[in-house]
Amino acid sequence: MICTTRSRPADRVHAAHRRNGVQEYVVWQIEDARVDWFVLEEGAYLSLSPDADGRVHSRTFPGLVLDVEALLEGDNAAVLRLVQSQVDTEAHQAFVERLGTGNP
Repeated sequence: MICTTRSRPADRVHAAHRRNGVQEYVVWQIEDARVDWFVLEEGAYLSLSPDADGRVHSRTFPGLVLDVEALLEGDNAAVLRLVQSQVDTEAHQAFVERLGTGNP
């Protein structure tokens, strides 16, 4: 996650992340009260949109979900509750098992 109060040229950030094999990353733009979650697809970063509940779901890490509205409102307890609730899901458990085999 990048947490910033200053804007950085997106193309430079995308290029650096692409070069380093970053599949997804999150930018929290504090002054703009905005969170962008980017995912690499076919060599380009696309911005994921929150669902109807204001949440963004990772495509790379099953069970990783961010409550964007809660984060922007400073409700860190709600953000943490959501993340913790996803740890017991079948998708997350399967991902953890794959990590243990070295094949995420």
